Amino acid sequence: MLNTPGPALDLDRIRRSGQRTLVEFLRADLDLAFTFIETAAQSSDAGNAKALLRKAREALKAVRHFLPRVADPGGAAEVSVGADRLESALRLHET
Repeated sequence: MLNTPGPALDLDRIRRSGQRTLVEFLRADLDLAFTFIETAAQSSDAGNAKALLRKAREALKAVRHFLPRVADPGGAAEVSVGADRLESALRLHET
């Protein structure tokens, strides 16, 4: 009999890959939200700035929604810190 990975090993590999992809997605969402905030701060159009800040808040909401699904404690901590920083940045721009 050949020594090939069984279905359980394949499933474990798929789960790990899914977790990596989830953390990468959440990092990208945070990066995009910070870009929205930076762009809003430089905008001379109040309506555009408001729309960009709204998009940043929506990104924060999505990150907070999916964060509990991150199984890796290190990845979860990194994303959580980023979300907290984003929330603080949004508060600064909303005053």
